[in-house]
Amino acid sequence: MSATPPNTDPLKSIKETAAGINKQAAEATAEIRRVSQELRKAYVGVEVWLEEPLILDEGEYEYKLGYAKHESGGWGLVMHEVSSDAEIAMLENAPRRVRIAAAPFIPALLKLIDEELKRQ
Repeated sequence: MSATPPNTDPLKSIKETAAGINKQAAEATAEIRRVSQELRKAYVGVEVWLEEPLILDEGEYEYKLGYAKHESGGWGLVMHEVSSDAEIAMLENAPRRVRIAAAPFIPALLKLIDEELKRQ
C-alpha cells in the first residue's frame, strides 16, 4: 500500500498550500502597513502592549503585539518575543506566521491605543 494516494501529487499540494499561506501573509502585511502608517500620521506617541500572546510555541516562545517606538526611531506595530531577550521588531518585518497570527489582534490593539490616549 502506497503512503500517497495515487491521484495526489505532493508537489501540486505543496504549491497550492504555499500559495494560500503567501496570500494570507501578503494580506496581513498590507493591513499591518496600512494601520502603522495611519497611526504614524496621527502622531499617537503612546506605547501599549496586548496582554494576550499572539503565538505560544510549546512553551518555548511567546510573541506579543504592541505599538511602540522601534530602535530605528519610528513608531509602529511591533512584536516582541517575550521568552527571550530579543528586542522588539517591526511587525511588518516579523516572520510570516507571526504576521498572519497578529492580523486578528489589530482591532484590540487599536482599542487599547485609543484608551491609553484618552488617559493622557
